[in-house]
Amino acid sequence: DLLRAAYGLILLGSLLQAMPQWRRFFLSERWGGYGASSPAVDAVQNPAVMPLVLAAWLGSAACLAAGIWSVPAALLNAVLCYYFFIFMRWRGLLRGMGAPGFMLWWLGTAVLLVEYARTRSAALASLALLAAQVDFAIIMITAGIAKIYGGYARGHGMELGLANPMWGYWWARYGSLAPSHWLFLAMNHLGWSVEIVAGVLMLFPATRALGGFMILASFVFIAANIRLSLLCETVIVCCFLFWPVQSAAGLPTAPEVWLDRALEWGLWAYIALRPAALAGLSWNYYGRRSLPGPVQWALDRYANLFGIILWRVFTADIVDFHIRIFRRLRGGGPRTELSRYDRPGDLRFNHVGEAITVTSLFTALRYFPDRTDIFEGKLLRYAATLGLAAGEEAVFVLVVLRKAEEEFEHVPAVEFIVDPASKTVREARLDEAAFKAWVGSGSAVLQARGQGSYAPAGATGAAAR
Repeated sequence: DLLRAAYGLILLGSLLQAMPQWRRFFLSERWGGYGASSPAVDAVQNPAVMPLVLAAWLGSAACLAAGIWSVPAALLNAVLCYYFFIFMRWRGLLRGMGAPGFMLWWLGTAVLLVEYARTRSAALASLALLAAQVDFAIIMITAGIAKIYGGYARGHGMELGLANPMWGYWWARYGSLAPSHWLFLAMNHLGWSVEIVAGVLMLFPATRALGGFMILASFVFIAANIRLSLLCETVIVCCFLFWPVQSAAGLPTAPEVWLDRALEWGLWAYIALRPAALAGLSWNYYGRRSLPGPVQWALDRYANLFGIILWRVFTADIVDFHIRIFRRLRGGGPRTELSRYDRPGDLRFNHVGEAITVTSLFTALRYFPDRTDIFEGKLLRYAATLGLAAGEEAVFVLVVLRKAEEEFEHVPAVEFIVDPASKTVREARLDEAAFKAWVGSGSAVLQARGQGSYAPAGATGAAAR
């Protein structure tokens, strides 16, 4: 009950936070939103249908929080979360709202499974809980491994996010410390080690509660320092899955129906296939190799169907830069900054969804260096949402966060001038060395065969998402 109610409140809070941005977050580009226009997307993400969808979504959150019609409410929420946060991940600029969206969907699905199973039988309830526990533990372990691979074990990662105005609440204070400060070194090592150790502990009944508490405590700290909307609170509630509870033997047993048996088989199959999916994705990403054609095809589709990823939250390639966005008259003149991350009242640029959107635009320069059309296409679509007046253009300045001996340097490396009227993007290098170093290093992620796959681009390419 606590798990369901807490999730309902977090879901309600997340949706209310998104309401001022609903036209951008939940409409297709045909109506000025972030969703890539297509017949299927336009049929849902339009100004006539979306208010009804959002009202139903808010209603499901309220029902979950209050414990009213919990199974139908959980089912409706799981469907909507899947659509917006998993299905739309590769079909819009919002990228499924990144990790916050992913965890809202993941925990919403766990709540649905547990809520339904507890109405059926003790055995099914225990199996649903086990599947959620195993999956969450694997997510944490893979996140810790990705942090090692991404530089945390070398003292490179967490400090960049803390000193970054796009992500850190106290970025100026952390930015005043030397990048080599012992505090950053400790945070980086705790970042990867806690996730791996806690994830392993979560796999064993005797130590599950300890593993859950370790993740809970770590995300309490993150919530106080990093601007991630309600992601940290969502992960904290996930840890409730590992609290010791009374035996499920006291639950009533309902007559078995075909859905119960199908769910039982499906959960056992998911538990069995989860390590295999992890091994395949790891072979792509860390081994930088593709699997045989049919196997790779099946892996990519299975992973995308269930939203399975190698969780790389807050690695250096995501947080070692920030973007300043300006508007000005076409051709030059004074600039007005739009992206003031230090303005608490700026509901757009202080929302984590906006930071994810802007960051994902520019990581395309790193992840798909041979496909500038991907970056420029996304940048033009994003500029169209800035509300520029006739005769105005947008200027995007990529600022590299560089670690000097005694301080963090914010180096403007390149600017992109976007004219939505003529649909053109012009590039002006401000610091050639800084830009080339940023594109060519600092990221363990290189070009993949395409979005939605970790498989390498070509025989010698590296894997990426």
